[in-house]
Amino acid sequence: MKAKTVEAVKTTPATAPKTAEKPSPAAASADSKARKVKKTPPPPAPVSSTPATASSVRRNREREALNLYTTAMESFKQTDYDRARDVLQLLLSDFVLESEIADRARVFLKICEQKLQPNCAMNR
Repeated sequence: MKAKTVEAVKTTPATAPKTAEKPSPAAASADSKARKVKKTPPPPAPVSSTPATASSVRRNREREALNLYTTAMESFKQTDYDRARDVLQLLLSDFVLESEIADRARVFLKICEQKLQPNCAMNR
């Protein structure tokens, strides 16, 4: 067994332990300056009001109005006319400029008010 171990030791090449070379002070400072330059993030882009921003605001308002309208229609389908009326009134007070949705909201608001009247022929 000793012979095999000795042969294994003889066949493996001897390697000297590697030591890290220390860079010169001038090279080290130049290297650290290069690292600092790379780590600096670019300045943020200036924020400006563009037509794209205005159109996204308009889309968000239309989406909010549509969500309110959908909520009102769900209540209307479930014959919860009080809640449908309240949501439609909120929609009309906040989103007058969204004309298509506002026009439909006015129509359904009138129907809700008619359904909520006690002596209405439509309730029968």
